[in-house]
Amino acid sequence: MRHAPIAPPNCDDNNAATTDSYNSATCTCEHSSIPDLRITVLPTAFSPNNDGVNDTFGAFGNDDIATWSMTIYNRWGQKVFESNNMTERWDGNYQDMPQEIGVYVYSVTYTLNGSNETYHLHHNITLIR
Repeated sequence: MRHAPIAPPNCDDNNAATTDSYNSATCTCEHSSIPDLRITVLPTAFSPNNDGVNDTFGAFGNDDIATWSMTIYNRWGQKVFESNNMTERWDGNYQDMPQEIGVYVYSVTYTLNGSNETYHLHHNITLIR
């Protein structure tokens, strides 16, 4: 009798300071600290409603960042924002149209000054209006 494969569990612990993975050899989730995560804070939600509070999404800076790339996708995998400038922030629009309330996925790749290592972050952001 053949058994259908079971998808591994979602190991995301919603902690921006860790990378999360599933170890199939031990059947456990593993959470590794991101070395030297001096970048910052990347919030988990924002509200682009023009009230002057959390109207855009992005990293809160760090002078130690040498290179930066952030891409944001909607729930269908469509790219709604991309920037190579850490100070550029997403305003919740795509092609000048306000995006729906909901959960989006962001992917960040960066390097630190004086380091040859590249770091990757992949997490969710919630857009609230």
